[in-house]
Formats: sequence, structure tokens, C-alpha cells
Amino acid sequence: MSPRLSLLLVSLLCFIPGKLSAEKPATGPKPSIVAHRGLLKHAPENTLANFRACLELRIGFEFDVRLSQDGALVCIHDDTVDRTTNGRGAVNSLTVDALRRLDAGSWFGPAFRGETIPTPREVFELIGPHAHHVAVIAVDLKDQDIEAELVRQAKASRVLGRLLFIGNAIDDPKVRRALRQADRQTQVACLAQTAKDLPAALADNDSNWAYLRFVPTREEVERIHAAGKRAFIAGPTVVGVERANWQAAMHAGVDAILTDFPLELADETRAAERSPDVQFDRLAKQYIDESPALSPIGATTLGDHRFDSAIEDISEAARQHERVFYQRFLGELAKVEKKSLSRENQVDYQLLTQQLRGDLWRLDVLQEWAWNPVAYTQLTGGAIYGLMAREFAPIEKRLMHVADRLEKLPKLYEQICGTLDAKRVPPIHAETAVKQNRGLISILDNMVKPQLDKLSKADRSRLEKAIATATDAVEQHQKWLEKELQPNAQGNFRIGAKLFDPKLEFSLGSKLSRPEIRDRAEFELRRVRVEMYSIARGVMLKADPKREGEAPAKPSSEQQQAVITAALEKAYAEIPARDGIVDFAKKSLELTTAFVRKHDLVTIPPDPLEIILMPEFQRGVAIAYCDSPGPLDVGQKTYYAVSPIPTDWTEKQVGSFLREYNFRSIHDLTIHEAMPGHFLQLAHSNRSPRRLRALLSSGTFVEGWGVYSEQLMSEEGFLDHDPLMRLIALKWYLRGVANSILDQAIHVDGMNREDAMKLMVHDTFQEEREAALKWIRAQLTSTQLSTYFVGYQEHRDLRTAAEKAWADKFTLKRYHDGTLSFGSPPVRFVKALLLDEPIPE
Repeated sequence: MSPRLSLLLVSLLCFIPGKLSAEKPATGPKPSIVAHRGLLKHAPENTLANFRACLELRIGFEFDVRLSQDGALVCIHDDTVDRTTNGRGAVNSLTVDALRRLDAGSWFGPAFRGETIPTPREVFELIGPHAHHVAVIAVDLKDQDIEAELVRQAKASRVLGRLLFIGNAIDDPKVRRALRQADRQTQVACLAQTAKDLPAALADNDSNWAYLRFVPTREEVERIHAAGKRAFIAGPTVVGVERANWQAAMHAGVDAILTDFPLELADETRAAERSPDVQFDRLAKQYIDESPALSPIGATTLGDHRFDSAIEDISEAARQHERVFYQRFLGELAKVEKKSLSRENQVDYQLLTQQLRGDLWRLDVLQEWAWNPVAYTQLTGGAIYGLMAREFAPIEKRLMHVADRLEKLPKLYEQICGTLDAKRVPPIHAETAVKQNRGLISILDNMVKPQLDKLSKADRSRLEKAIATATDAVEQHQKWLEKELQPNAQGNFRIGAKLFDPKLEFSLGSKLSRPEIRDRAEFELRRVRVEMYSIARGVMLKADPKREGEAPAKPSSEQQQAVITAALEKAYAEIPARDGIVDFAKKSLELTTAFVRKHDLVTIPPDPLEIILMPEFQRGVAIAYCDSPGPLDVGQKTYYAVSPIPTDWTEKQVGSFLREYNFRSIHDLTIHEAMPGHFLQLAHSNRSPRRLRALLSSGTFVEGWGVYSEQLMSEEGFLDHDPLMRLIALKWYLRGVANSILDQAIHVDGMNREDAMKLMVHDTFQEEREAALKWIRAQLTSTQLSTYFVGYQEHRDLRTAAEKAWADKFTLKRYHDGTLSFGSPPVRFVKALLLDEPIPE
């Protein structure tokens, strides 16, 4: 058949109602349509005429390869020539010349008389001019020991990157290995007959596609993509006109479908193109691709390293660009029919909408960019710390990005000075910025300068010059902070109800209102003190039964206070040395990890974790934090950072601090920040195949899990059911309760320092140094302190609901692994997904 006749075939197909047009090819987001042996309903299979038509229509195709008697490669499906030619006999009994003389077209129709059995080289040469198309070309290997020659011919024709090798390769590891040894760029598929086979297919090192003979779920395809592979579906579920299965496969997000009915499948791809799920998926992908550019330093933290050489622009023009970005995406989301989305997408739709609304509100209403200098000290420190803390790229490349950013720092400092309005800056924020600003120099001294010898002479010279320029800029900014900003700072750190209430809604993602949170917290304050008294009374009477008069079953408020305090004193007697907190935290991590593993509480990810001293630019807000890698840097190291005791503290202040962070409290801190708290939970979250959800995590879910972990470990008997450990765990829970009361009482009700200190020191048994630091933190932040208590309440409610729903099938590991499998969205969405309930609004 001549090329002209092939084009006539294409033209005729284009006039079939509903069929794919060569002028307007299907360009749905997924999948690539792969015609099984070509357009076998419209042209003879495995012929150049057929393949040429596919290419003109921009449809992929699959062809089969066998060996002739004399060892040549030919394209034919059957092991005999009987069905598809005018000849007879086994393919491997005929020479390539004999095979080429056969008529492979007349059996289909007279218009195809003279079509021959092609060779792979002819097919590759046919593909060459169409190499820019995205269609998948699948090569079905029918014989053994043909891998190297096929790869060689494909490379010679420069089409290797367009081919996917299937056939013998999908279930024979030797074939896959031979293909990859021929060239590591070869695309090879590994079979997953059922969903149970998927883990093995994903673990296969010699394949980059999963060959599915079942219709996968969206989550299964996302697991495939998260493993760096793509999904190819074939077999009886999709080879016929299986519209329901095609739609399910497209919704799941498979990358290619092999079918006998490619034109009918093209109809479905066009219909899917208009479906709400496809519309939303495109918007979500677009947001993931575009939003990191708004914050290059934030992008590095997320693990998106496209912008590692850039730094923030905080000009008015940049804010206008942000504003338009948020408004544009909100407008596009409004066009999506939310109720028609899948359950998972309904959740993500609400997360993205809430994030965009919150970002726009923070930009235009809260306007922290105009009055919070602490945000900028953390931004400038994070610009370099984010590049140096993790080995996501060779050190030489990261150091050059450090130079890029350092060279841009003077302009950023200039913008900061022009953006902050001293009359709106609260004095406490100015004071903290003064203390943190030089933290960038410590990062340069401790993390960058020791690496200078890794660079070439020219690169080292450039970086040294950038360091000098940046150091000068830091010192100049320090003078401005001390002499201009701090003396003139007049803002009120209390943001008031008008700002607090909407910020609380955006921060928590919870339906609990401010009054409801206050009521719950005050109830818990009373309840937990009763439980603490019961434990403390047991400790006292076990040590001395004669003291029952001091600890009656029904105590007065004074007796309750005294007995709890006396028991806590026993825990406070066991404290680390002034410089021993980090060392003991390392021992604590070993103990907590062993306990979680022994009791099989939850799956422990293999990610590395290191305990470090908190970087200087981060100090002054919290005593410790978990610095997990961004969701796009899965597997990178996590840091459990602990702040050192300030050098200017008196012995009395140091003693107060160490009483608060006694040995058992450090255990509780480690549980919260690391195991099974933030480190473990965020490692699970970062593995979520739903990338949007991984980026838009809920602080309430995250902090609530940390508090839940503390209570879980205590309830399960950590430290051999030590009553003092349980008492400390409850004391720490009271800190979370107090946090939620302080948060709103300070910012809305005007609570003063004296009343705040009474709540912390007397009512919730905190030491003076801890309470003093928390008073500073409560002034510097708003709404974040509420996340601990609210998150814990929601996690506890969720577990209660799961225990009721699953009854005797409930296990802690099943519950914890299930809860952590959805990323870190607000707990109400996890409840709906975990227990198959309606997705809440």
C-alpha cells in the first residue's frame, strides 16, 4: 500500500462520526492511546500502512517482533504466517526474504494488496519524522535473545526514547535486564497481574513502567508515579469497547491504554477532557507547578529546586502579582463542579480553595509583610540554611546557589527596610528580629565556609566575595534594626478579634469556633487536674501511706495543687546537665523508637533523623521543633532541633528551665517532635501520592498528632507504666490546653502577663522559664498555639469513631497507618476518607 493510500485511509477515518481527526488530535491529559497491532479494525495488523495511519492520527501503536529462520527481525504477531499472509508455515522456518515476499494485506481487503511483513528497522524509520509526538509505541517481544539488536536498531534510528518494551519483558527479569544493559534509557514494563503484584513491580529495578492487567485505583497509580514509574494498562479489561473501564482507568490517571478500539477510546478521552475531575487535576498540577515561583526560598524548603538561585521579591509589584495569582486560581476553581468530583478530589478542592482564600486574606487584610520583621529574619536565614542543611544536590552546585542568593541579599534588605512600617511593628517583634538577624552569619560560618575547599579557585573566589558582601549587608541591616526600627516600633502585638477569628479559621481548618475551643479547653483543664491528682496521690501514698490526710480522696483545691506539685518534684529531681539536653534526647530517641517497634504501634519509615542544636536564626520562639524535608524531597534527612540554654541566663533561670525539661519531659518532647510524633507522621505524609495534599498540610493535624503521640505512648505504658511519666505526659497535655486559652485570651481578651503566668505556672504546673518563653511566643504568634489542643481533640474523636466503626477489627497499627495514609489534611477530612463517610463541607 502506498503512502498516498495510507493518507486516504486517514481521511476516511476522520469523516467517521465521532472519530479522531488528524487536524485536531485528542490531547487529553491522560492516557496515551496505544492501538493494539495498529488500527486492526481499519487496516491489516502489523503493517506499515496501518502504522503510518496511526502516526498521522497521532495515536500510539503496538507491534510484535519475531525472528526469521536466518535470525532477522520481522514484525508479525502469530508464530505462523497462515492467518495474516497468503503463505503457510512457521515464521521461524522461513527466511527473511521468503517472509518479505508474502502478501500481508490482501487478506484484509483488496486496497491493501502488496503490503509486506515489515522489519523493525522500517517501523523505526517510519516513526522518526513523527518523533515529536507524545504517543507511546509499544514493542512486543515474541522471541528470546533479540533485546540487544532491537535496542541497537532503535538507537540507530534515534527513536529509542519513544519505545516501550513489553511482551516477554513484562514477566521475565532476564529480558528486562538485557534491555536495560543494552541502554539504560530503554523503557521497559514489569507485569502486575493484580493489585497484589504492584509492590513487586514497583520494586523492580530494571523497569520504569508498570504493566497492569487490572483497572487500578487513583491511589495505586499515584503510588506508581511516586515511585518514578508510569502506568500501562492492557488485557481484557480494556482491549474491547470497555467504556466503564476506560473511564475508570483515565480517572485513576494511567499513562497509556492498549486497546483494539483506539478511535472509540479517543471519544472517551475527549469526554473525559470535559469532566470535573480532569479540570481539577489540571488546576492542581498547574498550582503545584506555578506557586513555588512566588517564594523561591519556600520552594527550596518544599523540595522544588527549580528556583534555588533566586530569592524573594517583596515589592508592591510582587504583591500585586501574588494577588492576581490567587484571584485567578480561585476564579478557575469556581468553574469546577465540586459535587461531581471524586471523594479524594473533593477534599483537595476544599484544601486548595481554603489555602488560596487564606493567602489572599493574609496578603490584603492581615498584612504581616508590613509589620513583622521576624518573618524576614527567618526568610533570610532560611535562604541559605535550606540550601545547606540537606544533600539534595552536589555540594558544589548548592554552594553556587548560595553565592547566587548572597549576591541578591542587599537588595532584599533594602526592600525590607522600605516595606516595614515602624508604627505598625510591635516592640516585641522588633526586639526578636534584633536578636535573630545575625543568625545568618552563624550559618555562613558553620555551614558554608567549611565547604569552601570543595570549589574550584574561580568559584571559591566568587563565593568568598558574596559572603563578604552579604556579611556587610547583615551588619548594615542590624544597625537599621537597632537604631531605626526598634526605637520607633509602636505596633500592638494583640491582633484583636476582627483579625484573630478569620485567621483562626484559616489556620485550624476546623469547624470549632473560638468560644467552643475555650469551653472545651477549660473543661479539659479541670478534668486533667483531677486525673493528675489521682496519679500524684498514688505516688505519695505508695511512698508513705501515713500521708493520707494530706491527700484525701476528695481534696480541696489547695490540697490538689500541693499533692500534684509534690509528685512533680520527684520528676524534677532527675534532670540533665546544662549542656546535656541534646545528648539525652538522642538516648530518648533510641528508647521511644524501640518501644514503638516492639509494640507495633505504627509503620516506621526508613528516613534518616538527626538531633541538632537549633540554628541561631530560629531561636527565641520555641524550645524545639522537627525540621522535616519538604514533600518533594522524600527520603532526605529530618532534623530534631533543640534550642541551647541562652548564655546570659542566671543559675536560677537555668535551674527553672532544667526542672521543666527533666529527663521524663525530654522523653515527652522526643515523642512529640520525633517518635512517633512529627518525624514519623511527616515522613508518612511526604509519601502521600497526592502531591497537592502533601504541599497543603494542616498544622492542626500535624500538631494534634504530636500531642496524640504523647498520650498514646503514656497510655501504652512507656517506661514500664511509670506513674511519673504518665504525670509528666498529662502536664504536657495541660500545656497544650493552656496554649489554646492563652492564644485567644491574649490576642482577643487582652490577658496581661501576670494572668498568663498564673495560668501557666499555677494552673498547668509550668516552670517560670518555660512560662516566660511562652509569653514571648504568644506575643510573636497568633492562632498557632491553638493547633495543639484542637488537633488533639479531633484526633481523639477520630480514634473513638474508628474504634466504634471497626469494633473487634480495630488495631492500633491499622488505625495509625490508615490515619497517616491520607497526608496531613484537616482531621475531619481524614475521618470521612478513613471511615467512608460523606466528605464534609
